[in-house]
Amino acid sequence: MPLSQLFAIGHDSKEYNTDGLPRSLLYAQSWAVVHHALQGETRRGNQLIGFAQRLAAGAAVEDSLRAAYGLSLDQLDGEVQAYVRKQIYQHLEVDFAKSIVTKVAADAVRLEDAEVDAWLGDLLAHQQQRDADAEARLARALKVRPDLAQAHAALGLLRWRQGKHEEGLPYLAKASAASTSNEVAHFAYAYALATGAARDSAHLADAAAALERPSLCVRDIPRRSASAATSTCSATSMRRCAICSAR
Repeated sequence: MPLSQLFAIGHDSKEYNTDGLPRSLLYAQSWAVVHHALQGETRRGNQLIGFAQRLAAGAAVEDSLRAAYGLSLDQLDGEVQAYVRKQIYQHLEVDFAKSIVTKVAADAVRLEDAEVDAWLGDLLAHQQQRDADAEARLARALKVRPDLAQAHAALGLLRWRQGKHEEGLPYLAKASAASTSNEVAHFAYAYALATGAARDSAHLADAAAALERPSLCVRDIPRRSASAATSTCSATSMRRCAICSAR
């Protein structure tokens, strides 16, 4: 898959949402771009992150690539293809501290009906064409438990995925204030504050506070293109990306 095609794929593209060969090629080519950037001889990790940040800010693919990499699409395509053809890849080993969690407690916990609806609503929200079912579950959960952070997070993120950012903001705000364990809800709330039309110093301070809550995972962060999804960022770099883009 040429990089021009790869970087044109967005969150709503067929290749991203439909199982089959195009989707397999999307993930394989995305892996190649990231592995080349992080482990290749040229060590272009920072350039890849800069490229993803420019795309997220709305810049054109070709302009973003030249600004970050100093290369054209064809030149980077050639580098990545040459890297893959070598079939010799470096790897990185990480020794984790003994304090890392290695198992989950097996103790069963009884859930309230509202909590069950929140869990099922969140699950349905991640399935294609089940938004109405998800909304019904989440609305029922919040009717019984208006303070249920998980339901607020799930409904706020559902509105975010639907493109209804302003409608989802109050739900994300309540979920973030309640310190929901849903890390994506914290990021989406911070991103909405940092990039919204009403952004000011107070909104940026609230955005930074939201990002200081549970460490973030970029796996489900709303993104402009597939290339942004393939870049690996630490919580610190994602914080800098969200806040700096608003200045």
